[in-house]
Amino acid sequence: MAEKIVSHSKWRLITGGAIGEGDGKTKGGVDFHAALGAQRFLNDPLLESQQILTILPHKEAKDVFKIGEVIIDEARNIQDRRKKLVARADAIITVEGGQGTIDIVRFAIGSSIPIIPLGGTGGKSKEVWDIEEFRNTIPRLLDISISDDCLRIIKEEIDLPELAVDNCLKIIEKIFCGGVNK
Repeated sequence: MAEKIVSHSKWRLITGGAIGEGDGKTKGGVDFHAALGAQRFLNDPLLESQQILTILPHKEAKDVFKIGEVIIDEARNIQDRRKKLVARADAIITVEGGQGTIDIVRFAIGSSIPIIPLGGTGGKSKEVWDIEEFRNTIPRLLDISISDDCLRIIKEEIDLPELAVDNCLKIIEKIFCGGVNK
């Protein structure tokens, strides 16, 4: 997915910079692997600095990666950091995720920023679709007509994750390239 995001010259991948724990088989979580994939795809330090933004929590942060443009955001606490990450985005896609994902979804909704939790990836991205306040608000926040099939593919576990990613990116394109929201 990260490669598809950075292939659009007007889109930028924003990550929190944490390497993460990974799945036991590989080192690193979703942010780390998304940034690595985008970096490999771009294969150019100048493009990387334009298309990837890594926001680190502080200068001495451990277990972080520095890919693309790297900035330090010394927020007072984790909630402030998450709010600032959301504020930098025009749209948010969540993949898997822990408790912080719920906070990101809540902050995005509160800021009227389109958010698409890819439920088929599991974790909190799946669970948010079971929370009534989110389940009803997310489609309205996207402010475009989404077919029930498209929404189902994004929300539910499916055998073809590429289909969910493609639908997700089509929604983002509709919102921004179609001029519906901004």
